[in-house]
Amino acid sequence: APAFVAAYNSRGLVRAERGAYADAIADYERAIALDATNAFLFNNRGIARRAAKDLEGAVSDFSKAIALDGTELMFVQNRGATHLERRQYAEARADFTTLVDRGHSIAAAHFGRATAHLELSALAEAVADFSRAIELDPRRSDALFGRARAYFGRSEFEQAAADFGRVVALEPKHAAAHLHRGITLLRLGKKSEAAADFRRCLTLSPREKERIAAEKNLATLVEHAP
Repeated sequence: APAFVAAYNSRGLVRAERGAYADAIADYERAIALDATNAFLFNNRGIARRAAKDLEGAVSDFSKAIALDGTELMFVQNRGATHLERRQYAEARADFTTLVDRGHSIAAAHFGRATAHLELSALAEAVADFSRAIELDPRRSDALFGRARAYFGRSEFEQAAADFGRVVALEPKHAAAHLHRGITLLRLGKKSEAAADFRRCLTLSPREKERIAAEKNLATLVEHAP
């Protein structure tokens, strides 16, 4: 039986890597039927389910993996990330706090908890965790963008504009950073710089929502021009 378990698991991993998630899940289920005490099988099925957008099933699998082996922090990280995708921010925050408290102080753990804090309007905590994620990985543009949003929520517009600028420096084609920096610059009274960001967003963004926001802000600037 152990040989069959390993074979099904190995084939599941290959199938998942190829994007054949349904086939991968079927292989993991065959392996689990032979060994329902193997936490890694549940974790692997959870990863495949998450990739297949069965987020509820993924959370269930990661929870089973954690119940079987509470020492493997990767399972907790996977469940926390899936909670974020499901917009279950309190649950995500709890999982990422577990990681941090247990010494798994990696950029992803602080970023995940920061994102949950931000969505729960715990803005000071979000700034602190995004800052730690940035310390651990200074080129994480997503952490800089998140911290900028938290600063904006706290009406700390100079800091927000600076962080959006750092995102743009790392990713010049980051349309959302241009849009949000433009909005922030408006709060600082820097209208010409804001207009340049809105125009850049229009050039870059394929997203209708972002384009509409940029166009509206530009129209307001033109309307109130002296």
